[in-house]
Amino acid sequence: MLLLMIQSVIFSKKRKMIEKIKKISIIISKSAPYLNIVYSQASAVIIFSIIGYFLDVWFSTEIIFTLIGLIIGLGFSLYLLAKTIWNK
Repeated sequence: MLLLMIQSVIFSKKRKMIEKIKKISIIISKSAPYLNIVYSQASAVIIFSIIGYFLDVWFSTEIIFTLIGLIIGLGFSLYLLAKTIWNK
């Protein structure tokens, strides 16, 4: 009898844990597109800035191409944001 009570308590705790995991999984799957937006924007700005930096080194200029790369990266990241928002 005691063994059955212990098993039912353990089963109840496992069921509650599984329900919590399912809720967390749903939250993560709903937030994934928004995390993708953040990563896309950050990578666009970083990549274009790095390209601009290497162009500055290549042509021995001051910071012109880095700023141009930064502006292009910002523009591209805003384009990605608008594209994602308007497709939904």
